[in-house]
Amino acid sequence: MSPSKLVYLIAVAVLLGSACDHKSNASGGKGGAGGMATGTGGSAGTSGGGGSGGWPPPGPPYGRCVICGDGLLDPGEECDDGNTAIGDGCNSICQVEANWECTGGRYCVKVSFCGDGIVTSDETCDDHNVSDGDGCSADCQRIEPGWYCPVPGRSCRPIENPASAVDAGATCDGGELCPPTCGNGVVEAGEECDDGILDGSYGGCTAKCSFGPHCGDGMVNVNGGEECDNGADNGADLGEYSCTVACTKRHFCGDGNADGDLGEECDLGELNGQPQQGCDKDCRHVALPPNCPI
Repeated sequence: MSPSKLVYLIAVAVLLGSACDHKSNASGGKGGAGGMATGTGGSAGTSGGGGSGGWPPPGPPYGRCVICGDGLLDPGEECDDGNTAIGDGCNSICQVEANWECTGGRYCVKVSFCGDGIVTSDETCDDHNVSDGDGCSADCQRIEPGWYCPVPGRSCRPIENPASAVDAGATCDGGELCPPTCGNGVVEAGEECDDGILDGSYGGCTAKCSFGPHCGDGMVNVNGGEECDNGADNGADLGEYSCTVACTKRHFCGDGNADGDLGEECDLGELNGQPQQGCDKDCRHVALPPNCPI
């Protein structure tokens, strides 16, 4: 063999050996030239380093930032509808708002409607319809003058004036006031009520034609569905002790209910105003640095 051919073969062998060593050192998942590959990460050989094993794994809490409003439901979020608006069920800190439900964390629907007979935090009354002139306004926001609603979610009743003559339907002779007849179904002078039943049930009338247990009597009637009852102070702003005219607890900033309909951007209850919570004591959103674990 000529010297030139010998030199050529030696050069080829050196190049091939260098390529093999480079491949062994560059692979993270296989062993080096002198070792055996084991497991996902591999063990280091005599000339190659061991693999990392695929850490950190993809996905939260690794690999990306947790951002409210990106449409992805991340740990710590109750919902994420792709925006940070309030009043659409999912608020600015990805908390489900009062009177809403969010399916899959993203698709939110309101579950309270005026006329459904359920008095919710954004209603004053609800008498199972959306008509005016029957005690509860068509938008369920006010009790109409001359009416009272003794049973939340049921029909309202006109306020009778015992000092007046007699209700329509009562008869008397000679223009004189008829003596009251408790139980005839007509509210007459001296009677608070007369429903003709007189069983003293919640929202009804007693055997003496006086009001039975009802919303506004100052007693919390649990069997009547009342959450509270401050009597004449129902509807007054008493902070956490407030009670609506429908005997439901009045929502307020700090009760943990995010009321977008009332202008609250968030409400974390006792956590309002605390560091790194994203909600101040006035139920306003506080911008926080992105939550990026890595």
